[in-house]
Amino acid sequence: MSSPAPSPDSGALPNAVKGILCMITGSAIITLNDTAMKWLTTDGVPVGQVMFIRGCVAIVLVYLTMRRLFGRESLRVNSWKAQLARGFLFWLAAFIYNHALHHLPLATAISLSFVAPLFVTALAVPLLGERVGWRRWTAVLVGFAGMLIMMRPGGDIVLIFATLPIIAAFVGAVRDILTRKMSATETSASILMVTTVMVTLTSVPTAFAGDWIMPEPTHLAIMVAAACCMVLAHYLVIESLRLAEAGLVVPFKYTQLIWGAVIGFAIWGYVPDIWQWIGAAVVIGSGLFIFRREITLARQRR
Repeated sequence: MSSPAPSPDSGALPNAVKGILCMITGSAIITLNDTAMKWLTTDGVPVGQVMFIRGCVAIVLVYLTMRRLFGRESLRVNSWKAQLARGFLFWLAAFIYNHALHHLPLATAISLSFVAPLFVTALAVPLLGERVGWRRWTAVLVGFAGMLIMMRPGGDIVLIFATLPIIAAFVGAVRDILTRKMSATETSASILMVTTVMVTLTSVPTAFAGDWIMPEPTHLAIMVAAACCMVLAHYLVIESLRLAEAGLVVPFKYTQLIWGAVIGFAIWGYVPDIWQWIGAAVVIGSGLFIFRREITLARQRR
């Protein structure tokens, strides 16, 4: 049963608008986290060290936030094997993507990472046994064509570095498919908590593999800010999906590319060329088509 619409005099925003605002704000904050990671690694702090320190802060924030919002019972784990596997995949995707942020312009890394939904659709066939029709397969192929447009030889992107966000997107797609399987038994709070702990622990070998670089106070402040951004962004995305239908709010996650372009220009002076914008538009359009098609099919099955 839908909630009654607010009266004109109440001044309250409809839940749909609140959901959209949460998704847009969450996407902006995710971009701030990416900006912090790029800033730190560009300034000479190793990726593993940044992920470890940020993770230590995030563990405390996630635990306190999830326990307060959803209760201690929401942190109960039913399948440790699945939780730990997802945590490792999350760390691997993040580790690769953070290296991509170090070598690529912010907007470029973000736009290439948008191929993740295409991988999810393709992998759903062998891993979940789902049937994917010709429309979605066509969208997948068109989306990969958009990816190639962004990676075109002779452009200003080094191809070996451009593969990093794509590999991260592939690993993230496997993680998302595992998350689908886990959703029947595991709560969102427990998944977020275990993943945060797992990412932090898995970062230990890479953080201490070489010489430890003592972070400057500015670096530590940025790491704490990045941890806060990461937790707040996850909360806002969860809240957006609670307030409004996924079909309404999820498309607004692509505003992350706009934030990335603005911040990338403001800090590093980088402006994506026309081919990167065209390729990104093709990838985003394909992802949105697949998403809308899945919603349509889900409604037909009801």
